[in-house]
Amino acid sequence: MRKIIATTAFTLLLCFQIPVANATTACGPTSSEASHDSANGTAANGEDGYCFYTPEQMNVKIYEFGLCTSASSPTNKSSCEQMFQNTAGVDFNLSVGSVSDLLGEVTVTEGVAYTHAYIVLSNTTSISTTIEFSTERRDDKGNLGKYCFTDGRSVNDVPEPPSIMQCSNDPNDPKKRAAPETIVFGDPTVPAYDNKVLNYTVSMGGTNIVSDLYMVDDTFQMSTSFADDHAIYGSQQLATPITIDMSAT
Repeated sequence: MRKIIATTAFTLLLCFQIPVANATTACGPTSSEASHDSANGTAANGEDGYCFYTPEQMNVKIYEFGLCTSASSPTNKSSCEQMFQNTAGVDFNLSVGSVSDLLGEVTVTEGVAYTHAYIVLSNTTSISTTIEFSTERRDDKGNLGKYCFTDGRSVNDVPEPPSIMQCSNDPNDPKKRAAPETIVFGDPTVPAYDNKVLNYTVSMGGTNIVSDLYMVDDTFQMSTSFADDHAIYGSQQLATPITIDMSAT
């Protein structure tokens, strides 16, 4: 059970496009470390022992999103049409929510092929989920059970835990808690700082999802230090361009 994890594969524009992972890379009832191997293409993002699983909850704060005719950045959104903005942010559960819940009246140019989208969301999140297996799994604490769930540990903990999940035969085990995470680019223990990750690629369902990621401060300008990190600006190329056609039925 050590490496069977619930992963969101940090696809920033999850609310625009939700690709379905191939069965071979998705966590399933019979998943094990051995069954998800990069050598035969069954490992999530090529990481041996890992698989994709959509959490029951992924809680973030959304500040802004829109559609663009080309890649954008915090310093250049000239190709974009904003569809939502709230400088205070709106708490949102990406796993079950619909981005349409955030939309009021928006104006989007008809007939334009939008090839990219962007979103600005908090760099702090938490996920909560339970995976049901066909047979018992043993977690890193030695517990056995068919239900494995997030237990409140975080990948940010020092030292980093071997897992953020534990197992039980009780699907409503009271030890289930959301796993918090603060996303950073790089290692805060190392003096070097980087505020962007370009061409970040996630492979799901046979599709490569490519994003440019930028860390911004609380004024939504490029962050200059780990201490100023506030939100992530993601510019993502859409798998299929979106064209608004009001005449379509």
